[in-house]
Amino acid sequence: YRGSGGRGDNFTDATERQWATGIQDDIADGVKHVIAQNLVDAKKVCIYGASFGGYSAMMNPIRNPGMYKCAIGYAGVYDLVKLESDEDGSKQGRAFFERSVGKDKSELATQSPTALVAKLDVPILLIHGKSDYTAPFSQFNAATAALSHAGKTFETLVKPNEGHGFYKEANRAEAYDRMRTFLLKDNPPN
Repeated sequence: YRGSGGRGDNFTDATERQWATGIQDDIADGVKHVIAQNLVDAKKVCIYGASFGGYSAMMNPIRNPGMYKCAIGYAGVYDLVKLESDEDGSKQGRAFFERSVGKDKSELATQSPTALVAKLDVPILLIHGKSDYTAPFSQFNAATAALSHAGKTFETLVKPNEGHGFYKEANRAEAYDRMRTFLLKDNPPN
């Protein structure tokens, strides 16, 4: 998707104001393409992502109802208003955020999965470390509160001494086992 690293400044700069729209369209277009090529069963597509990918794992099903069977967000960001007001983070990170997403609170709300969660039509598994300072744990709390308030089906896995990703082998194994169980429940093999 646009904004991914390693493809030059123009490609990276294409993220500006595109988190909730253009980038999500790129991901959905990729899914539509592999479906059209008969590379995947359209009835068995799930979405998974970590960090910004966690945002996409929740936002893409909201923007594309019926496309996915389930979603998994790992160390994701879900409430852009809360993220923008978070005082942690580097000056460089804040500058990137403002350039990529903006800082107008009403605009950020329209791009936040937490504000749009009523449109989510799939079960979701959220995985997060309580010591995550890149995607603060408050993002997980905001997402689960919004999901609960909207009456959505979701599961969680939280580890108190993990940060932006699970680094302890036992915790990684548990996370992958939970993902596998979650995927099989919502997407059993033929």
